[in-house]
Amino acid sequence: MCRSRIGQYRVSENRKHANTRIDAQQTTIDDSVVRTLVSTRRTLARERLTSVCMGIDGEKVFVKTTCIRGLPARFRISLGLRRSSGAYDWPMAELRNNLEARKRTEAIPRLRGYGFIKRFGFVSEMFLAYEHLDGYIHGLAWLRQQPNQATAFAQAALGLLTMLNRKGLYHLDLWAGNIMLRPDDLSMLKAIDLENCHIGDTAFLGETLGYQCAFLYQYAMNDFIAEADYDALVFAHLDRHEPHLDMTAFMPFYTRFKTLGAGRKERRLIPTKGLLIPGKPAKRTTY
Repeated sequence: MCRSRIGQYRVSENRKHANTRIDAQQTTIDDSVVRTLVSTRRTLARERLTSVCMGIDGEKVFVKTTCIRGLPARFRISLGLRRSSGAYDWPMAELRNNLEARKRTEAIPRLRGYGFIKRFGFVSEMFLAYEHLDGYIHGLAWLRQQPNQATAFAQAALGLLTMLNRKGLYHLDLWAGNIMLRPDDLSMLKAIDLENCHIGDTAFLGETLGYQCAFLYQYAMNDFIAEADYDALVFAHLDRHEPHLDMTAFMPFYTRFKTLGAGRKERRLIPTKGLLIPGKPAKRTTY
């Protein structure tokens, strides 16, 4: 008989998580809420599902549940191991990155807790609970409502990108949909979805910024602002905030990745190796 167990939100006492402790103000959600969310995900045949749920303390939390597919991934996550590429699997990477990032900035939602479901002794489902950003919307929704403000949004997003980089948080998936804001305030942006993130120093700032600025344009911003106008904003921003940036390192990455995509493994090579990997056509997603 297969047994499933919901792991409670808690400060981890496992050795493999010795350095990833959760805020003492923990929020738990009832097991039945998680089981309903997981059941819905399975019914919809989705690998991930998110929902705003009510915590048992009466506060709303934003919960993301992810199915761990394949025995190798379940084994790695259960033991806190990395993939052969050196990266953690998505949900483990998101957990670790958010815990570290929150020590460096408040420009990301606070992680309130995490949990898991085990089957046959291995983690088969992992869920993360974040503070609910009440009153916030994601940048793409905001741009659709106010397309004439695309320039102001781009400037604010570049500012967020630079601030995170200076704190050693190199978000490699920062696009409009991963930026949260209050509809009437562009000064308090928050970044979400940090699973694809390089934390630490990089010797390849020009290459990394080239990719990041290009990625921000490639995904959704290119529907709201002309490329030449976006280029002008980027170069003006760099003149003000990165006057000593090596533009010979920046430009090849910036030019390439405005139209070409990069997988997770390829993205990791940019801040760690400064490699300009062969690009592949960017997926055109219906937003």
